[in-house]
Amino acid sequence: MIPKSTPINPLFGRIASLWCARNPHVPGRTLRLLRAPPRLPTAALHPEKRIFSSALKSCGMTLVEILIALAIASLMTLTGWRAVDALQSSRDRVVAEAAQWQRVDDFFVTLEADLRRASISEFSGNSDTISVLQPSLDGGIEVRTVRYRLAPSTAPTAANGFPSIDVVRESGNERMPLAEVQSLSVAYSMDGTAFEASANAYPRALRITMLPVGAVAPVERLFALR
Repeated sequence: MIPKSTPINPLFGRIASLWCARNPHVPGRTLRLLRAPPRLPTAALHPEKRIFSSALKSCGMTLVEILIALAIASLMTLTGWRAVDALQSSRDRVVAEAAQWQRVDDFFVTLEADLRRASISEFSGNSDTISVLQPSLDGGIEVRTVRYRLAPSTAPTAANGFPSIDVVRESGNERMPLAEVQSLSVAYSMDGTAFEASANAYPRALRITMLPVGAVAPVERLFALR
């Protein structure tokens, strides 16, 4: 008899049963040789195939996972772009404000240099104009008149709605805008204590109050001349 524990192909078993019925003299040992060999599971013969198959099943991504990843990547890109744009705008604003304040500082430095080189005998000024007489730099007899005044600016209107004004330095045929302001006023002191809106002689002190473009508060500078 064929042991029941051994797996047998159904068709082969049927043929073997018929053959045994017709040949009862054949011993059971010969019949055992005719049995089909046992078929082991694939995972038992090749354990690496089971590992590889599991890896293939776990390494893929579903369509929903891909869509979620794309949505997250798009959100991160949009957030990063807005952050970069904000940094760029802040940098441009800081650079523009730094350039504006540098022009204001250059105006004060240039005005002080002209006032200290001016002739004491010739001076005139009012609330928005200063006119001084300067001798020649090489010690000659030639003199020149230097005047500071306000002129309409070609720049666009300031952010608060007020038109901007240029502070212009004029000397002969030279005309040089120095600073861009919204307002400017000049006061003169002949005794160093009281300030007036005009002067016909070289003052002891001079005070300038100006509101630069983009500033929220006026700037005041006091010059002690003599």
